Amino acid sequence: MTPNITNLKLTFCTNLVEIDDSVGCLDKLEELVLFFCEKLETLPNCLTMKSLRHFDLGGCGRIKKFPTILHKMKGVKYLCMGGNYTNELPLSFGNLIGLKGLEISPYSGEAHLPGSIYNLQSIERLELNGNFIFPKNVEIDRQPMCNSLGCSSKYVFPMLKQLKIYGFKIRSEIEFILNCCCPLTLEVLEIQYCIVVTLPESMSRCERLHKLTIRDCHSLDLQSLFQLLPEIIGLPPNLPPCLGVTSHMLMFPHSSTMLPPWWQECHCEFSSAVTGEENDFPNWFNHQRDGNLISFSIGPEFPTIALCTAFGIQDSCCDFDFDYYVFISINGSERIFGRNFFRKRRSCGHLYFSCRLQSSLQELFRDSQLTDRNHVEILCETFPDPFRDPLSREIAPPIVTRIGVRVECNCLSLQSGLGLPMDTENGSDLGSAFDSSNVDGFDLGSSSVAQAPVNDDFDSNQFPLWGRMARLLIRLFIWLVKMDFSLYLHYDILRSDAEMDDCKSSKRHSYCVSGGKGN
Repeated sequence: MTPNITNLKLTFCTNLVEIDDSVGCLDKLEELVLFFCEKLETLPNCLTMKSLRHFDLGGCGRIKKFPTILHKMKGVKYLCMGGNYTNELPLSFGNLIGLKGLEISPYSGEAHLPGSIYNLQSIERLELNGNFIFPKNVEIDRQPMCNSLGCSSKYVFPMLKQLKIYGFKIRSEIEFILNCCCPLTLEVLEIQYCIVVTLPESMSRCERLHKLTIRDCHSLDLQSLFQLLPEIIGLPPNLPPCLGVTSHMLMFPHSSTMLPPWWQECHCEFSSAVTGEENDFPNWFNHQRDGNLISFSIGPEFPTIALCTAFGIQDSCCDFDFDYYVFISINGSERIFGRNFFRKRRSCGHLYFSCRLQSSLQELFRDSQLTDRNHVEILCETFPDPFRDPLSREIAPPIVTRIGVRVECNCLSLQSGLGLPMDTENGSDLGSAFDSSNVDGFDLGSSSVAQAPVNDDFDSNQFPLWGRMARLLIRLFIWLVKMDFSLYLHYDILRSDAEMDDCKSSKRHSYCVSGGKGN
């Protein structure tokens, strides 16, 4: 092989089994790409070159041993490794000091990382798929690492911006990663299928954290998560409960044929799918309602909107894939708030949390102009996904049973100028309840009226503004009836007096006529 070669790309060489040791001595080699050489087992024993810029082992799952790195390499910026060879990486792995992105996936067992892993101080993106054992009792820059959680003198990856961990089953290692590997400059955190109980309180100090995803971590403590989320996201505190507004601009029903293509990204910055029931909704969601539609009003500036939905099983055989969409409409202008994909039964009886920050929502409606009061509707729907699972065509997907929204609103039910105090528990006006003492209906001697019958299409307790208007109209009607009846009585009395006078006059006239004839 020529010693001046700079690029060696052997992608999809399905019959390649071994790379000769001489390749590891090519001093001018800059690219070594072995992408999806599925049968590759043997790499060069050593890599001696300093010129290497691109090293790709993606899809090479049969490699038995990772090569020894003899010199410090600053050129290799990204490395993806998947296979059992990652279970025991050499101590020289720490010579890849230029790495900014690292993905490791042991296919089975536990991967014991070498102590030199902490030499990778330039790591910005770290993705770990499987069970990893991080070294303890080591030194970094002559500063001792911690023996236990929460006592490290520094974060082990101070430049880390993105951390993604999947399939961790060792709780102590997850806690070590979250407490010792995540600096306050962390921007993205994704945790899926892991045994994690709580998030560290230090997460609330990660001011740059703008994307948080937690999926299928069934051991996660809901109360601690919901207590920490407002601080992580920066939601406004102390928002009072609100009954929302009446919806007069119901969005049209959606069908799967109207949805955007599956490859179009519609994800929220913060999302979490956790085990729980609708009764587990935290009280800091100041708008809550049964069903899959909720509405409220916002002011002239876009707010941050946090959303929580509860799923219920619609079909006992609900064991398939489905899509979940959240549509948002502001003054009739509709957008997709977010979308997600759920596998099998993992969402049935679960809660899903998502959030769009103020800047994200403003970008989503960048062509819209807000007024002093803007009507907002959020509609959550599930759709079967026949593209990924043909069996789902005949099975009804889970339904959204309850919605909770955390938002700074200016709904009329919160305005003090509307008069009577609100019963926040029952959603009714304390000072304007109907008087049901007169079961016959109207009581002309007072301004009260019997309790109106329940109307399924209109619930004044849910919509307090329209409830007040209805009661005012009823009282106006009663007043008009009373006035009309009083006028009618007065007119009837006058008419009776007039008829009596006419009668008397008629009788006198008849008497006079008959008397005249008699004489």
